[in-house]
Amino acid sequence: MLTMPTRGQGRNQDDDTTELVEHALLCVRQAVDSLALATRLLSDRGGSGADTGGPRAPAEPSRGDRSGDLRLSNQENRVLTLVTAGLSNRKIAELLDISDKTAKNYVHTVLLKLGAATRTEAAFTALCERLVDPEECRRARTLASGAATPPHLLVPPTH
Repeated sequence: MLTMPTRGQGRNQDDDTTELVEHALLCVRQAVDSLALATRLLSDRGGSGADTGGPRAPAEPSRGDRSGDLRLSNQENRVLTLVTAGLSNRKIAELLDISDKTAKNYVHTVLLKLGAATRTEAAFTALCERLVDPEECRRARTLASGAATPPHLLVPPTH
């Protein structure tokens, strides 16, 4: 089991890194919980006499298929960075100077493009596949906490 160091009195880059690692671990825990629930539901279905004769085709096209060219716009990259930083739609809207509804639509579009069912899954994917820069996530968290850095400094990662 991985234990996290306790925070000291002062904040430094190690504290920010620790915070991002803690967030990633939370994402992993939620993913594991989701897998456990899915396994339990599937085993329950199998026990009720349902057809369990091998793999089934998904009910809808797989949203997780990223074999095509994943292209996010600059604004979608910004939104993904903010989602990965753990910000709410309202905070994303505030930082990007867009309406709450527009932020919600961007988040929905990003989730679809990533094939993610949840914000947590999108954040986990973004970090694991290096779609976002962890340093940008740190800056986003700082911005969200009320720092005076202008939001135009949030730039999409270059690939």
